[in-house]
Amino acid sequence: GRKNVFTATIGHDCSEHEVRQCRNKEKICYTGSQRRVKHVDKLKERIGIKKFETNIPSPKTDASEELIKYVEYALTLIDSLFGFYSEKSVPFRFYDYQGRQRCNDEIVNIFIDGEKKYNKARRKKTKKQKARNDEKASAIRDKKKLA
Repeated sequence: GRKNVFTATIGHDCSEHEVRQCRNKEKICYTGSQRRVKHVDKLKERIGIKKFETNIPSPKTDASEELIKYVEYALTLIDSLFGFYSEKSVPFRFYDYQGRQRCNDEIVNIFIDGEKKYNKARRKKTKKQKARNDEKASAIRDKKKLA
């Protein structure tokens, strides 16, 4: 399948030019949808809907008996499904929508400004990096004192 959701290049001449890409995994990470899916799955398991949803027969069939099985099974579960997918599930859909919008904005910023991924100065410094820089600075100071 496709790995890159977006690809952009900077430069119009034959010399080397910068290529900026956003992979599908990065896009999924920016949306935060995986975290919400896990949360919703835990809720489904707690309520007991998960096992029913996985056992629903497929409505995509040309056999009338299979379609009748699907309709009967769905009608037996309709009350519990409506109970779960009521107004309580609206925030999850809204947060998914917000995540998709935020993701698009983040990708545009990456391509225009060279956010974190392409600009080393904008990356967050981790504790390890700070400790390493402090050690280097103290080693340089010690060398200057000895000289």
